[in-house]
Amino acid sequence: MADEDYCTPTRRVTRSMTMKTGSVVCEEVKLSALLKATKICEVQRENKKQEEKKRKEELKAFSKLISSEPPRNKSSPGANKSPSKTEETIVDAGSKQRRILEELEEERLRQVEEAVAERVDKFRANSLAIRTRLELSSKQREKERFQIEDELREEMNKIDAVERHRTSLVLQLQTTKNAEQEKKIEKIIEDASKMEMKRKEELKAKRELLEKIVANQLKFREIYQELSDCLRSFPYKEDLMSDGTLLQDVAGIKNLTSMMETLSKQCRVGEVSNLDLTTSESLVQNLSAGYSSVKAKLEVIKESKEQNAAPGEVQAKTEPEEVVATPLAETPTTLNDAPASPEPTQVQPSGDSSEVPPGLDGFISKANFLELRRFQTSFEQHLNLLQGLEEDQSMKKFRFQLQKSVNTPLNAISAVSASHLKDKLQRLQAVLRGNPVEVGGVTVSASAHPQGVAFCTYLLAERIVEQGEQIVSSKPESAFAIASVALTLWSEFPVFGDMLMAYFYTKCPFLVPYYPPRASNTSDKSYYVSLGYNYDEEGKIEPQDKYLKRMTGTAYLFFAIVTSKVPRECTHQPPQTLSIVWKWLSSLLNLDPRPDISATLLLTCLEVTGNAMCATYMKQFHKLVVVIVNSYFPLIQQVSPEINSGPISRLELFLSKTARGFVFPPPNGALPANFW
Repeated sequence: MADEDYCTPTRRVTRSMTMKTGSVVCEEVKLSALLKATKICEVQRENKKQEEKKRKEELKAFSKLISSEPPRNKSSPGANKSPSKTEETIVDAGSKQRRILEELEEERLRQVEEAVAERVDKFRANSLAIRTRLELSSKQREKERFQIEDELREEMNKIDAVERHRTSLVLQLQTTKNAEQEKKIEKIIEDASKMEMKRKEELKAKRELLEKIVANQLKFREIYQELSDCLRSFPYKEDLMSDGTLLQDVAGIKNLTSMMETLSKQCRVGEVSNLDLTTSESLVQNLSAGYSSVKAKLEVIKESKEQNAAPGEVQAKTEPEEVVATPLAETPTTLNDAPASPEPTQVQPSGDSSEVPPGLDGFISKANFLELRRFQTSFEQHLNLLQGLEEDQSMKKFRFQLQKSVNTPLNAISAVSASHLKDKLQRLQAVLRGNPVEVGGVTVSASAHPQGVAFCTYLLAERIVEQGEQIVSSKPESAFAIASVALTLWSEFPVFGDMLMAYFYTKCPFLVPYYPPRASNTSDKSYYVSLGYNYDEEGKIEPQDKYLKRMTGTAYLFFAIVTSKVPRECTHQPPQTLSIVWKWLSSLLNLDPRPDISATLLLTCLEVTGNAMCATYMKQFHKLVVVIVNSYFPLIQQVSPEINSGPISRLELFLSKTARGFVFPPPNGALPANFW
């Protein structure tokens, strides 16, 4: 196929114009060459004239030479005589020759002039013909140019028409797509509305079930309280404790109480069904029947004792007395009961080291309570070691130098390069080892004082946790360089790890997890300080958004530490920190959620540790995420007010993305595995 078949109309028109323009250019080139040739001929003609003129001058000189008389000899005898005949013959021959030469020259000049004139006339005729041809060519070219422009304009109009048609089709297609998209969106909104209505109906049904269950629990408690009062006021305690059938009834009632307590806890953390309602009603009926049976047996015992006893003795026994202990020692609680607790700022140790103190059940697990108390004990013992150094005024300069030795490398930590991070790590290792370090041109060693290393250990743990509040809360990606250094120091210095964990738990008790309860005699400030809130100099509490931002930064750094890696050349075994994450998540799911803070910390944990947990625990972690999505997140929605739905929305969006494909991307700023 020819090339023209692949050309667009615009290219074909352009090619035609180029060809026609080329012919005109050739004519112009020919005319220019002709003019140059004419000029050359004129120059040659002028040169010929100069040569003829020169020849004429030479002929004149020759003629003059010939016509001149020969010199005469004065001594000759015939000097005064007339010229001889021979001389005349020579003169005549010269004159004749000169005339012949002149005639020949004139003839030659005439021929040359005629040839030149003929050539010039021919050149002029050619020039005239060329001019005429050029004029015709110019008109033709102008005509063709107009024709080409018309053709080009026509082609452009066709192209514009095609483009307009294409644009129209695109707009129609876009309109169709938009209409389909709007229909899809409307369908999605409609489905979401239906789901929301269904969810509200389910929540309403659950709420009604909960109300009925709570009513049964209250009724159960009233019957239980009446039974307890009846047993406390019964005057014949020795007969009460010796009646086997009565004790069996009391044991059955205690079993019913345990079942009601189990049902109450299940309603607080799990799904509520009609079976739970039926169970609560059955428990109330069984307790009522047990109470009637116990009451009847007590009446029998009382009547038997009154019949067998003397009148004065009966009167004495009918006097009420205070009962120290009864077979039913405690009253079951309901969903609406809020148990009292000790001062929440610190977990107080109980007499039994293996039990959670009264009032903290439901706010912290037993294992976490023991671990928290261990960290607090270690923390207090460490602080007691520092009293001598902190109270000694003569060591003020020394303390200042130690603070600079810790703060200077800590504040310079960044992931700019592996060598930079290693340098800061080695400086902090030297400080905690008690080796001499140079700070501001001064060499200082923490081991110069018996409490110097302990002071630097506590100070470093405190400053690292403060980095979470001040730096990481605004720039989360900076957490991982600090976390890697902190974990490496933790591997070498276990005491530093204890101080670090204790300080994290002090700043953010929800990392235990521990929800400090509020005692009846606790002030607002003391309670909110125990939750991690700050107060300004005027005694005004910080805003909620600022509080959540600080808690997020602290938790982000905490979870970054427990998911970081130590350098390859580290010879110390790092702690198994991922188990801390698993324990925290499982403990969190066993506690009732709190507004805002539960959603905020859960989202932070999944964002930072999700990728590492997924790679380590795989299917087990997947099951845990399913529990969070299906069971725990609805509980968070129930306790969270709608006006502060920011944490809920962010957590819901994150869960919707990860639960769909169970893909947890690495957190932003995480150090590569081969970083150092």
